[in-house]
Amino acid sequence: MRLNCLRLRGITEAFPNEISVDFDALGPGLIALVGENGAGKSTLIGSVFAALFRQLPGQKRSLYDFATHPEPEIELAFSVNGACYRSLLKLDPRARQMESYLFDREGAPLTNGKKEPFDAMIRKCTGTSPGFLLASIFSSQKRTGNFLSLERSERKELFIRELLGLDRLRLIAATAKEKADESSKRVTGVEGQRRSLMELVSAEVEDPAIVEAELGSVSSKLQNVEAEKRHAELRVLELEAAEANRRPLMAEAETMRQRLRKTDAEIAEARRRIAEDEGLMAQGKALSTLVERGSQLAGRIEELHRRIQETQTLEVSNRETERTVQALEAELGASGAEIERLRVEREELSIVPCGGRGPYASCPKIRRAVEAGEKIPTLEGEVATLQLEAEVQRASLVQIATPSSQLTQTLENCERERRALDQERRRYEELRAVEARRDERLKAQERLGQARAELAEELAKREAALSAFSELDPVLRAARRRVDDLNGLIASFRRERDTLIARQAQINQRREQRKAARSRLGQIEAELGEEKTEVEDFTYLAQVFGPDGIQLCEIQGRDRKSPPLSTLCWRAASTTSSRSAS
Repeated sequence: MRLNCLRLRGITEAFPNEISVDFDALGPGLIALVGENGAGKSTLIGSVFAALFRQLPGQKRSLYDFATHPEPEIELAFSVNGACYRSLLKLDPRARQMESYLFDREGAPLTNGKKEPFDAMIRKCTGTSPGFLLASIFSSQKRTGNFLSLERSERKELFIRELLGLDRLRLIAATAKEKADESSKRVTGVEGQRRSLMELVSAEVEDPAIVEAELGSVSSKLQNVEAEKRHAELRVLELEAAEANRRPLMAEAETMRQRLRKTDAEIAEARRRIAEDEGLMAQGKALSTLVERGSQLAGRIEELHRRIQETQTLEVSNRETERTVQALEAELGASGAEIERLRVEREELSIVPCGGRGPYASCPKIRRAVEAGEKIPTLEGEVATLQLEAEVQRASLVQIATPSSQLTQTLENCERERRALDQERRRYEELRAVEARRDERLKAQERLGQARAELAEELAKREAALSAFSELDPVLRAARRRVDDLNGLIASFRRERDTLIARQAQINQRREQRKAARSRLGQIEAELGEEKTEVEDFTYLAQVFGPDGIQLCEIQGRDRKSPPLSTLCWRAASTTSSRSAS
């Protein structure tokens, strides 16, 4: 591979704008790129790898993360074995999309901008990215891809995968194993279908003739019961019509009974009032003496009023005299107490040696004793006068035979008796209209009796008409119960018929299923044979192209003479074909 020209725009901070490197113009002998740190040496070398494999070498981040321009581009012109190509990458950092193109010598596009066609053409022209790194003198500053820096297991893996090219054999073996697994799953599914179909084919199916006979029998019974139900419904309709005719008669009879009860109540009320009138008329003689009794009672009341007035006057006079006597007695008590005190003081004078005379006569105590002796006669005269006056007042008190309160109570009783006499007098006055009212009520009672007799006659006629319907209710209830029973039988027979129809449909369905199952079972047997054959073929291919098959022969063939890979593949294919044929 030879590099011709490299053009960059907006890749890393080193090349924000467009730059171009013409390797052909530099001539032969270019062995290194030199410059200061950050000048873009690694970016320039890595862009060659990125132009082919859409990724900077040794970087885990995508190419969009290194964009420093709204429309970054990488373009590389190179030649392989004399054939010239041009690779062009157009990046959209915002949408994180990339268009990849590969052109031939004349500028004709070999890809459509998609990733997969581009990668396929690059692998065809330059190989894979690990092989390119191993074969290339270019490497990043991290020396990613340096074969000698890898671990022993990594070098072995890389040597077997890239240098010997055994990845395609591993891919074939893995693909064959996946196909074998898929075919095994399909075989399992087909065998499950085969078992289900075998169970369906071997299952017993009920005889349709038996179900047909049962269905005919049930249908016949259903028709008979439905016919019987129609007759029963007609009978119920007849009885309901009779009941409809009876209902007005019952309403009329009930109305007449109510009227009869009302008439009886009116007759009883008239009789009660007539009895009251007759009772009032019987009391007329007793009430005739009310006028005389009233006159006597009025005279007595007047006499009581007079006596009450006189008694109250005497009671007032007696109360005043008693108050005067009480005052005199109080004054007598005070005067008696004063006389006793004066006597005590006068007795003190008798014990004095001088007898109240001489030089000690001016002593206050002696003077009080002398004065007391002088006052005693006067006070005794006043006491005698008061006693006489008290006797006179007591003598003036009048004895009252009946107190005014008792007379007042007697007056109240007389007043009540007078009010009762007034009521009886009013009743006596009402007796004048009682006789005429009784005659009117007797005539009304007679009219009510005639109306009651007519109502009783009409009621007897209605009850006679209703007697013809005496057995209607039990007959109607029996007819309705019969219809309900027939409805239950019809529902039962219909359910049984529907069950038989469903059984018949299931039998036909199972027969069709068995028929279809037999047809399908042959197809399943053929498919199962093909799937088993395919499983065996893919299993054999996975074993042949595995690590212990052609891969091992390929590795050993590098050291000694062995058949080429194409011969081994042809033998494996021939063996597979022969196994399939057998």
